[in-house]
Amino acid sequence: MRKWLASGERVALATVVSTWGSAPRPVGARMAVTEAGGVAGGVSGGCVDGEVRSRAEAVLKGAAADLVRYGVSDEVAFGVGLSCGGEIEVLIEPLGQLHLELLAAIESDRPAVLVSSLRQPLGASRLLSEGSEAAAWLESERPERRDGMLIEPFPRSPQLLIIGATHVGAALCALAQSVGFRVTVIEPRAAFSAAERLPTAEMILRRWPDEALKELRIDRSTYIAVLSHDPKFEDPAIIAALAAGPRYLGAIGSGGTHEKRLERLRSAGIGEAELATIHAPIGLDIGARTPVETALAILAEMIAVRSGRSGAPLRTRQSTPASA
Repeated sequence: MRKWLASGERVALATVVSTWGSAPRPVGARMAVTEAGGVAGGVSGGCVDGEVRSRAEAVLKGAAADLVRYGVSDEVAFGVGLSCGGEIEVLIEPLGQLHLELLAAIESDRPAVLVSSLRQPLGASRLLSEGSEAAAWLESERPERRDGMLIEPFPRSPQLLIIGATHVGAALCALAQSVGFRVTVIEPRAAFSAAERLPTAEMILRRWPDEALKELRIDRSTYIAVLSHDPKFEDPAIIAALAAGPRYLGAIGSGGTHEKRLERLRSAGIGEAELATIHAPIGLDIGARTPVETALAILAEMIAVRSGRSGAPLRTRQSTPASA
């Protein structure tokens, strides 16, 4: 979009605002279309995108913003892009000033919430920044349709702070970066914090963990994994992390190791409510044995926390309709 805007092209946006049944793209999925026919993103998986593109081009030529519902039966769904049937409703509008402000916020890693009207006049109507009104939406990280409005949170991209450049820490660094986390590794020991061991880390801090945590920006987009296996590193780090209030705080070690850790933290004055927020032993129970498997279990737990899910097998989950 930046390339298009720099060249002076006008842009229309198509956004999925509701889904029913087995829709292929979630609420908030977008497609951008230019006057010259350029396309980025998508709202489905086939011919629906072609129809939406045509309507977007019409909007760029002066047609009014539109709200369109597309429904496809299971028998013909695959051929037109809705691979399992279902319906989607799509808002088609010209890119406006609020979208430009949102783009600038995303590029500068500032959280924002876009509110779009699904009643006349259609389209983006407000952009909320950090504050009490935006906080709950930024916490959920999920768009929602409510009272004729689409409310879309755009939090900071997730930040993972790894305390301890162990074998598990190195594996977690690579896995987390591959799914969109910005990863910082905090490791005061030079032998373990060499850049070649952590090639995907955005930043490596050779500092005592508690000191580094006090200087970093930590908020509800922050995830912290304490992997050091050493109380003189991990206890001060956990105390500093609890004070900062990240979305996720996990610590490695067996159940017995964690009980001893809790006793030390209680002696340091940490209350039971705070102690209960620590994910330990860290990770989901997948029978992990190798460092990479352990890292995968940790990452899976972080994603489950981010999504508000239990981490249970999908086959045990009752089927629920898509969001409308």
